[in-house]
Formats: sequence, structure tokens, C-alpha cells
Amino acid sequence: MRKCQREYVEHAIRRKCRNLELAPEDHYTLANIHSRFSNLESCDKGWGGCRSKGDLILKARDRDTSVDYKVAVWFHFGAFQVRKPNKLVTDLDLFRLPCCLPELPARMPNKLLGPPWTDAKLEFLQLLSLDAYIDADDTFTRSRRILRQVIRDRDFATFQRLVNMHIRCQYYKYPVRWPVLPTHFQVALKYADEYDDPFIKLLVEQRWEDIPANLLHLKDQLMSKAGTSHI
Repeated sequence: MRKCQREYVEHAIRRKCRNLELAPEDHYTLANIHSRFSNLESCDKGWGGCRSKGDLILKARDRDTSVDYKVAVWFHFGAFQVRKPNKLVTDLDLFRLPCCLPELPARMPNKLLGPPWTDAKLEFLQLLSLDAYIDADDTFTRSRRILRQVIRDRDFATFQRLVNMHIRCQYYKYPVRWPVLPTHFQVALKYADEYDDPFIKLLVEQRWEDIPANLLHLKDQLMSKAGTSHI
């Protein structure tokens, strides 16, 4: 997939930038764009539920009309865009691989939603998570089951990745944080280590607000297990 993304972006750049003037150093950057796909650690991955304005943004000008443009590239998303500087950033003029239509989102494949949880699988899941939906509605049937099983399997590395991910639900127009429901807190308590359980610590520190206000008993249990007195 990364190879296909690189080739797709290179092709889009050749087609869309052939009539644009860029600074010599920027022209060199675009001509050697393939090297930027070798390390994606610092690239925007949509952790906040949306894409940034671009990992790479260059100024350009149309040779015929002298109209200014900005050239933007998102390496993790395999996306490329040429836009006017003051134009609102939308997906309408975005060239991207893989791509899902916002009006008809694809369903996330089951192969990406279960063990073995490899780095490659989690990276691919994250790549599709802002576009392909996991759940059909707000009962969160699939995402609830997946997170519950990861807790039972005591796979903290995967749990941490999923909890910090934003995903699509067909019911909503925008990505939401991976749903953490009361049942997840209860399962975490059931399978928790006697001391310093990492699942409990993460849930208390990062997803405390997901506990319904009326479940005071559950909050007390979590605070007690986390070693913090309830205030």
C-alpha cells in the first residue's frame, strides 16, 4: 500500500504541477518526494480526528494566469492537493489513495479488526479509520466487542493504540474517539493486575469523562484500584 501511495502521489504531482512555477528548492523537493515516504513517524496521522493542512506545503504560481496556489502533501494518507491559498481545505479537490467517498463510506474489513495485532495491521487500520466506518450505529457493536476482547487478552499496546484512535460510525458525519463504554471499565476491573494495572491507569487518566455521572460505584471502584481517593 505504501508503494502504491508513493507512486500515486508522484503521478498526481506530475499531472497537476506541470504548469506551475515553484522555487528551485521546492521543485527539487517535489521531484524527490519518494524519499519522504520512507519515514512516516512525524507525519500527520489524524490522531485528533481530522487531517492537518498538510505535512508539506509549498507555494506555486500558474505560468499562464499568475494565480497563486499552494501544493500540499500528506504522506501517511497518501494524499495530494493543489489549492488557492485562501480556499477552504476540503476533500473535493483532494487526490488520495486509498479513498472512500464521504457520501457512501466503506465498511471496515473484519481482517483489520482482530488478532494477531501487528504493527502493519494497526497502521492500516489507522489509515482507513477516518473514512471507513466500523460501526453502523451508536450501539457501537463492533468497536465495543473489539476493545473488550483486547482488555481480556491483556494486550495493552493494542489497547493504547485503539483508545487513542478516532474512528467512523455510519451514524455520524464525523470521526469520534474510539468508544469506551461502562462495560469496558468493568472488564478492565475484572482482569486488572493487583497493583499498578496499566489498563486502569490509562482509563482513569484519559477516559474518565466517558463514565456516566450516575455510575458512582464504578467510579469509586476505579479510583480505589488506581490508588487514588475519590474526591
